[in-house]
Amino acid sequence: MTIREAAERIGKHNDTIRRAIQSGKLESTKVKGIWDISDTALAAYMKRLGISGEAAATVQPYAKPDDEAMQLRMQELVQQIEELKSQLGQEREGVEEARKAAEETSQRHDTIVLQLTRQNQQLLEYHQEPWYRRWFRRRKSGEEI
Repeated sequence: MTIREAAERIGKHNDTIRRAIQSGKLESTKVKGIWDISDTALAAYMKRLGISGEAAATVQPYAKPDDEAMQLRMQELVQQIEELKSQLGQEREGVEEARKAAEETSQRHDTIVLQLTRQNQQLLEYHQEPWYRRWFRRRKSGEEI
């Protein structure tokens, strides 16, 4: 019998049987890559664990859920997915609004920087000329000094 069949028979997990084989507690042979466990070896292992044949027969293997339960679970999962999609849509809208606000702020910032740069350029041009030329120019034009 295979590892899975042995596990079902004694009510243990497949990995438990594999570990027993690897540790030498359960004798088996490997045939074409598949472990083959004899009935006598499994009976000896069960005796060592203190599991009787009757107790092992009463252990039920993992029962697959019925179709109705699966359908209900699927509906729940689909509903959760739809809720998450709507939340994601709302988050995307919020991110888009924040991006637009950041873009507008950046444009205002650029405009202010440009205005200040122009003012600084005008001040630099004004101060590049010596004071006395400005003074004479104002006198010629008739401005008050």
